[in-house]
This record gives sequence, C-alpha cells and structure tokens, in this order.
Amino acid sequence: MSIQLFIMAKQSLLELECQSLLVIGALASGMSLEDVMPEYELTAEQIQAALAYAATLVAQTEVVSLGA
Repeated sequence: MSIQLFIMAKQSLLELECQSLLVIGALASGMSLEDVMPEYELTAEQIQAALAYAATLVAQTEVVSLGA
C-alpha cells in the first residue's frame, strides 16, 4: 500500500468516526432520522452505515471491571 493510499484510508476512517459521532449524538438528543438527514446532508444509507460502524466498535470493546 502506498503512503498516499494509507493517508486517504486514514482520512476516510476519521471522517466515518466523526460522522458516526455526529449521527449518534443527534439521534440520542431526540432528532429523528428525517431531521438528521438534511441537517448533516446525509442519506438514510449513510446514517445506517454510521450506526453499523459504531455498533461494530462497541462489539469489539472489551469491558474491564475496575472492582467496586
């Protein structure tokens, strides 16, 4: 993989992470899917992809007890 492709891939991943955070925050604050789409200029498919990405990250997260 060339360094340019690596940089482009990293930028795309960062954009997806930011987009996912915005979408989740907007939906969590009570905005509907119909409100989020025009607000952030996203399609329903992009929102679903952002949610799927976030779900994948959560599924890969290991929860460690701190011992109460």
